[in-house]
Amino acid sequence: EKACDMLEAILQQQKPNLSAADFSIFKGQILLRRGNSLRFRNCYQQASENVYQGFELIAGNVQDDPEVLALAYKYRLGLNESLENYELAIADNRKINEYYKALGDRFSEIDSLGDLGLIYWRTGQYAKAEQTLQESIQMAEESKAQWWLARQLGNQGLVQFTRGNLAKAAELIEQQRKIGQLTGNLSEEKRAISNGAFVKIFLGQKQAARDDLEANLAHIRKHNYHLAEGIVSANLAWAVDDRNQGREYAQSALKIAEQTNSTRLEIIALRALSELQDDAEKKQKLAQEALFIAEKRGRHLNQAGALFTLSTCLDGDEGVEARKKAESILQFLGAENWLYTEDVFDTKRLPLLL
Repeated sequence: EKACDMLEAILQQQKPNLSAADFSIFKGQILLRRGNSLRFRNCYQQASENVYQGFELIAGNVQDDPEVLALAYKYRLGLNESLENYELAIADNRKINEYYKALGDRFSEIDSLGDLGLIYWRTGQYAKAEQTLQESIQMAEESKAQWWLARQLGNQGLVQFTRGNLAKAAELIEQQRKIGQLTGNLSEEKRAISNGAFVKIFLGQKQAARDDLEANLAHIRKHNYHLAEGIVSANLAWAVDDRNQGREYAQSALKIAEQTNSTRLEIIALRALSELQDDAEKKQKLAQEALFIAEKRGRHLNQAGALFTLSTCLDGDEGVEARKKAESILQFLGAENWLYTEDVFDTKRLPLLL
């Protein structure tokens, strides 16, 4: 934000030398950058005010510069995703793709198409996500865009993981890791290590998963990636053999969720913690809390995961009904393969993903 303050001061000094339209465009760009910074700090009200005002200034004064317009839409898309306004985010994404096509920017088009796939994934539209990401992968391969290919392979790996296709997920994520390593793309390599570890947990390779996640946790903490720390901590809760240690990791994830005001992280932290309770009443209470938030926020896979936990806590018909509801959700999502995967825990569990 200090950089935005400096840019604002320079803009005011240059105002007499600028046309009204140019001044509005520069002002809009500063507001978009400020709003994006506020978004990353979870200051959503202020972020919204800045982003929407900045977008209107640019959209109202730029007619034929697709690069400037694409960037403005991209800032608004990021905000809409954070606010979970997914229909608006999809509309913004499609507009961005139009501008990239007009610019002939193939690499940005690949990236944008991958982002669209992730939006479909986050909203539980797994078949659409898989199809969209496959298009993005094909474009990256045709363009020999290795940097972008690594990212889209990893995204497709996550989709396959959530659909219960564990072997395919592991294969795609390993491809992501290798390409990231070969191209010097450290962020994708690290991301692949974490996501690969999440899959390893459900393949029963807990020691390997634990080693990878603990190594990555040190890297994440060094760079203050708080949300990523919470996700890794929640998964470590199920990767360790010591239940007390597992509860500590889950509690750490829950604390980060509170600090970052992330309801999505809160859901998986509660789910992780619920499965590690020795007291049946505590287990049920935590699972019910996770289920309530997941239903409210439309997090279908986490909803099913919480229901599977509850099915082990509730007696008789209530327990059976909870399991049937979880199975029905998986079938609705196109993730019914989870019903046939080998259980590596003493209960049916589903991935701890946002």
